[in-house]
Amino acid sequence: MDKVRQETGGAGQPLVKHIGAGSVVHNFLWSQTTYILTIVTGVLIARVLGPHQRGLLAAAILWPALVANVGLLGIPMAMGLAVRRDPSGLKDACGEAFGTALWLGLAECVLFAAIMPFIVPSAAAEVTWWSVLYLAIIPLSHAGWVAGSTLKSMGWYSWAGFLAFMNTGGYCLALAVFWMTGLMCFQMVIVSLLVGIAISATAAIAFVWVRVRPRHPGWSSGLLRQGLPFAMEQAAYIGGAQVTQLLILMVMDPAALGRYVIALSYAGVGMTLANAMGEVLFYKFAERSEDGDGRGEIESAFRLSMLSQWIPFACLASVACFVIPLLFGAGYVESVWPAVVLAAAGVVKAQTNIFVAALRARGMAIKSGGLGMVSVMILCVTLPPLMLRMGLTGCAVAVAVANVFEHLAFLWYCRLRLGLDPAGLYGVGRGDVATLLRRFAAAANFWTRRV
Repeated sequence: MDKVRQETGGAGQPLVKHIGAGSVVHNFLWSQTTYILTIVTGVLIARVLGPHQRGLLAAAILWPALVANVGLLGIPMAMGLAVRRDPSGLKDACGEAFGTALWLGLAECVLFAAIMPFIVPSAAAEVTWWSVLYLAIIPLSHAGWVAGSTLKSMGWYSWAGFLAFMNTGGYCLALAVFWMTGLMCFQMVIVSLLVGIAISATAAIAFVWVRVRPRHPGWSSGLLRQGLPFAMEQAAYIGGAQVTQLLILMVMDPAALGRYVIALSYAGVGMTLANAMGEVLFYKFAERSEDGDGRGEIESAFRLSMLSQWIPFACLASVACFVIPLLFGAGYVESVWPAVVLAAAGVVKAQTNIFVAALRARGMAIKSGGLGMVSVMILCVTLPPLMLRMGLTGCAVAVAVANVFEHLAFLWYCRLRLGLDPAGLYGVGRGDVATLLRRFAAAANFWTRRV
């Protein structure tokens, strides 16, 4: 790949690197380390706050988190796609992405701060102003997200993982200080979260600015147009989770939401590798042409992702009834069955993410978003009756049903447009096991040499 070497840094090293198989494992190792630290902070928060205040915390960050994820309108993805296809445009694309993200963040901060008192459910009205405080950091969060996506599009996964780890690390450090000084409470948890975001975003922006030296930072309507299909896809991806949590808060109570969030956190442990794989594969697939090239690579990635899911799921499901009360406290016993069902739903969702990455890279993000809306629509239909009949477990079952139908829709479309073969997707063999083990061994050797 000659054009990958067109942009070079000060020492003559290529800024945009080739993305190899090891990138998946390196991204996974950083993601897993970050997630383990997230679980530690989650255990501390759950034990100190209890289900009710844990639910209020989830309610406080519900809308700001949606703005932080979807409010970028797909700019990081559009920039990453452009960089992988034409590395010579890295500095211009990065500058335009930074400028557009900052302007969007400022506009969204003002808009949502004005309407926040009217969209927060009455059960959580007391946390409205904490949601507004979170919104104040959205512009910085947007710029930090662009910086992280820039590093990933360059193939610098070790640095991207480390800077993302700083977010959770800063959060955890601030929590530890408040806990040791006896100041740990709901308000200080939000302050700690914002401190972590600020530290990570500032470090990522500074690092990218020094190493890449973006050109022409400013508003880019072209980049925004390219990003809108990705925004639709992201809205479909996280829309189901937001709808579920809002409905729990409106129909049940903050304590129920707190227990559901703990179930989500526990179930998410098993999805780390597949999520890391899907993230890397988007940039890797983007290097190829849009004519369906790389079908075998997609099928291989799908099998490896599926192989990496079932063992974590079996472990998580078998020990959930012991681990959740032990770690989070007796108040979260009701989270056990929702966690098991959500872990199974996560296996299906993680496999769908491979299809999503392939469609994104081929400029079909709007098709991917449309298929993702299948899940949201089915969830909206099945969630209310199942919630009323089965409580939190019913919510998890509704999510699982929606994920299965979404997966089938993606399978049908990818088979039609990309020529993927179900036998090639689901036929896991000994060669796949050996490939996965070799990649982990290579990554372990890489990290051992570094240490």
